[in-house]
Amino acid sequence: MCAMEYLINAMENLFDVFIIQTGWWKIVIGYVFSIGSNIIFVRLIVNEMWKPLKIIRTHEPLIWHRTAIGVIDSFMYTTSWIVGKPEFIAIWLAFKIAGRWNVMFKVKYPKEISWYPGKAYNIFHIGNGLTIIFAFMGGYYIDLLSRNPLYIACAPPVIIIILSYLLYLIIKIKQKKYFENN
Repeated sequence: MCAMEYLINAMENLFDVFIIQTGWWKIVIGYVFSIGSNIIFVRLIVNEMWKPLKIIRTHEPLIWHRTAIGVIDSFMYTTSWIVGKPEFIAIWLAFKIAGRWNVMFKVKYPKEISWYPGKAYNIFHIGNGLTIIFAFMGGYYIDLLSRNPLYIACAPPVIIIILSYLLYLIIKIKQKKYFENN
C-alpha cells in the first residue's frame, strides 16, 4: 500500500468514526463550545487582567491576532483530545512559551516596571490554561453527547461556563479595588 492509499484509508476511517458513528452535529456542538467559550471568556478574563498593565504597554497587538491564535489553539487542542493525543497540547505550549521567553525575560525593562514581565507572563499562562480547559470540555462534550441524553451532557459545559463567569466577576472586583487604591 503506497503512502497516498494509506492516507486516504486513514481519512476514510476518521470520517467514519467521527462523522458517521458519532454524528456530525455532536462534533459541531463540541467545537462551537470550545471555540465560542474561548473567544468569549478568555477574552473577557484576560482583557480584564490586562487593565492595570495597559498603562505601560507601548504596542497593543491587534485584537484579532489574539483571537485568531485562540481559535486556532482551541481547534488544535480539541482535536488532540478527540483523537486521543493530548500530549500534543504540551508540545504546542512548549513552542508558545519558548517563543515568548525572549520577549518576556530578555528585554531590559526600566526599574519602575521591572515587575511587568512576570505579570504579563502570568496572564499569558492564565489565557492558555483557560483555552485548554475549554478545548478539553469541547472534546469531552462530544463524547458526552455520544453516550448520554442531551440534558445530561449539557451539565459539565454549563458548570464550566458558570465557573468562568464567576472567575471573571472575581477578577473584575479585584481590579476595581486595585484601581480604587491606586
